[in-house]
Amino acid sequence: MSFGQTYTLLDQWGRWTRSGVLPKYSSPHAVLMRNNVGTVLATPMITDDDAVVVDYLVARLNRRDAILGRALIGYFRDFLSYRQLAVRMACSKQLAELYMRSGVAWIDGHLEGAAVDMTGELDNVRTRG
Repeated sequence: MSFGQTYTLLDQWGRWTRSGVLPKYSSPHAVLMRNNVGTVLATPMITDDDAVVVDYLVARLNRRDAILGRALIGYFRDFLSYRQLAVRMACSKQLAELYMRSGVAWIDGHLEGAAVDMTGELDNVRTRG
């Protein structure tokens, strides 16, 4: 995978993680609003299988290097800008960008170690640690 493909995959993972965050509220008013208003988030263009693999790799990165993991989660899942990420991580904007890009590279390296079917399915994931 290229860096751009991994970036896109992580972007879609972030949208996927946010797609089911809202509680399933059952009041008639909430159902009416949900059905007629829709969502402000774009529908994730990632399969659940691919998203679970990416989720596993992000969790593994977070355990291995919490700074890089927090940078990825803040940028892709929480949709923070580099400036907002820098404030959250108490570092410079340039360092926050470096952490995020290093995290993407780590994920990309582990995806390279996996058998990747270019149709979007990630099969036989074997990560090296």
